[in-house]
Amino acid sequence: MPWVNLRDDCYATLDEIIECANEFGPIIKKCEDESMGCGLFAERDYEVGEEVTCYSGEKLYGKHNGDYVVQVNDRWAIDAEFRFNIYHKGRWVNEHPRDPKWENVNLCRRGKRLVFVTSCPVKKGQQFFWYYGPEYKRTWTAWQVSYF
Repeated sequence: MPWVNLRDDCYATLDEIIECANEFGPIIKKCEDESMGCGLFAERDYEVGEEVTCYSGEKLYGKHNGDYVVQVNDRWAIDAEFRFNIYHKGRWVNEHPRDPKWENVNLCRRGKRLVFVTSCPVKKGQQFFWYYGPEYKRTWTAWQVSYF
């Protein structure tokens, strides 16, 4: 798998990594709202219930929190801040800056994978948004993960 570890000496820039990742699937690009950095955008139309991408990263044991951490259960979490698979673009799904009602994907657990699944139709070019919830930047727990 094409894993990137930004903690190590990495010879590719983040722009080069994004260019490689954008060869297929949803598109990573800068958001219109510059405070959001990069976001994930639909490369085609999506219907309700379609899998968009996985959320991958470094597996951490115990309880953790942070900007890119998803606490799956009491025993482990996924941290996508530094180590991630370029084909799993979940780390670029942003929360809408003004209104959580703009959410159009849910994070779901499918076996051992965490995947983003559309919760409403998404048109080509639209940004994917997920509501992080009131506990953002604190421990994010498995009860917030839907099971499909």
